[in-house]
Amino acid sequence: MKHLFLFSIIILFNHCSTVYAKVLISKLKDNTQTQLGPKLYTQWHHQEEVSSLTIKKMRAIAQERKWKDLIEQFSQENFSNWNTESPIIKAEAFHLRAQAYYFTKNGKESEMDCKAGLVLNPKSELLLLTLADNYANNLHDEEQALSTYRKIISLTGQTNGWLPISTTLAIASILTDQVKTNEALAVLDQYGDNKTMAPVWRIKILRAYGHAYAAQGKEKESLAKFREALLLEAQK
Repeated sequence: MKHLFLFSIIILFNHCSTVYAKVLISKLKDNTQTQLGPKLYTQWHHQEEVSSLTIKKMRAIAQERKWKDLIEQFSQENFSNWNTESPIIKAEAFHLRAQAYYFTKNGKESEMDCKAGLVLNPKSELLLLTLADNYANNLHDEEQALSTYRKIISLTGQTNGWLPISTTLAIASILTDQVKTNEALAVLDQYGDNKTMAPVWRIKILRAYGHAYAAQGKEKESLAKFREALLLEAQK
């Protein structure tokens, strides 16, 4: 009997909690509707649902790397007008479309979307990476690319993560192409003989050293780095 009484109390408590939650949600909706007015509330609620569905769809398309489809469906979308409370979500939408433009070689459009996203989320490392890659590979603006890559390093620090390492490699590659080989080697020396990084990245660093030494005409040093990279690759 005692257990039955306790069980009844729990059920009653849960029921009251559910009712209270429903009442609270209803009051919040009523307050929002009162503040906005019926017409504006309907528009706001509809746009919230549209933006939520759109970002989910964009993520799915991007995951499948169907960049042309993403552009065809969302090229006219103005993400700045979304009523979502989070600027991060708007910035993500700009980034997804910027990626689509980047991979389809639409450099100017990618640059515009990256910059629009960075206004909303200035410290987005991924937006900065897409912008830097776009400068390097589509717009062929090496100085802008270097400047943007360095902004990423200032945010991430020199760690063993994929982003700072890949960014370091990109900086070294541009400097080597510019025959600023001493600067390229100085950048790579920040990792140097770091044996704690993943083998795939260690191999890439060694190859970057090889290219920099080759550009200096140091054949012996260059071949040594390439051989070390091959040895590591054979051990994988």
